Amino acid sequence: MPAFGYLGYAGVAKETTWATFVPATDFARFNSEGVAKARPPVMLDAVGNSRLPQVRLAPNEAVAGPLVIPVNIDDVVGYLLKDLLGAEAFTPLESSTVGQHVFTPQAALGLTGLSVEINRDSSISNNVWKASGGHVASLDFTAAPGQVLLCNAAMTFKDLVSGATGQSPTYGTNARYAMTHTGTVLVGALPFNMVNFALKIDAGLMSDRRGLGSKLILQQQPGRYKISGSITAYFDDLALVNAFLNDTAQTISVQFTLDSVGVTPLLIKFVITSSAFLSGETPKVGGPGEVMLTLPFDAVSGTAGNLLFRIGGFAVRL
Repeated sequence: MPAFGYLGYAGVAKETTWATFVPATDFARFNSEGVAKARPPVMLDAVGNSRLPQVRLAPNEAVAGPLVIPVNIDDVVGYLLKDLLGAEAFTPLESSTVGQHVFTPQAALGLTGLSVEINRDSSISNNVWKASGGHVASLDFTAAPGQVLLCNAAMTFKDLVSGATGQSPTYGTNARYAMTHTGTVLVGALPFNMVNFALKIDAGLMSDRRGLGSKLILQQQPGRYKISGSITAYFDDLALVNAFLNDTAQTISVQFTLDSVGVTPLLIKFVITSSAFLSGETPKVGGPGEVMLTLPFDAVSGTAGNLLFRIGGFAVRL
């Protein structure tokens, strides 16, 4: 039987000692993943300007790849945000595991490291890969009409080994997935409904293939973030369009509402404060349908915390 991604899972745990594997504590079904080793040959001349054949050396192994998962308040997204942004503050709401998590950028990495267990098909025995010493290089959040909010994590690791039989993960309920049609947007103080949404957070990276004592091909330099994305919305507010045309710095707030715990609605909320600049073409009227406005935006954040994530109801241990 061939392996299918939806039959597998990704499990994540924080490490107490960097690059020392820790069994997974939170799990998510993945849409796709590509964590793998790459071993390009390194050829050197043993003797300069000679006719002797080149000597092939075993180079450092680059371990990296993407992990795409639907955003669910019970899965591993909190780990990824904490590792990329550095800081997380928790305020309990109706229980010790349900509350508001606030993630903000910092000058240091958030976790010692991440261990990731990937089972590409749970129906195949011994079909597990274990990656250790992981860090998140960038996060992509995308939402299309009628679809769940997806998170694409680009990750680097120190090591990847073939594991044994996978675990028996416990997932959150499907009702807890963030859906596009539950989303609302504030640009400045102006609310409107969105059609599409994309957000990308890039941390500073330095390419270093020959770092002594390290197998990482890319080493993360925390404290520098580039934020970019776009929002597609109905074109129905002149004040919003004027801010868009005048290239005025805006606050952008995007919120997805999920189910509730007791009387408390759960949500995932992205807030970019006073630093987002809208760009793109002037909206044009055309066709028999409703006019849509796509607003690409860019922002830069350092340790001042211009980028703020509020996530309510994440039952994740950080």
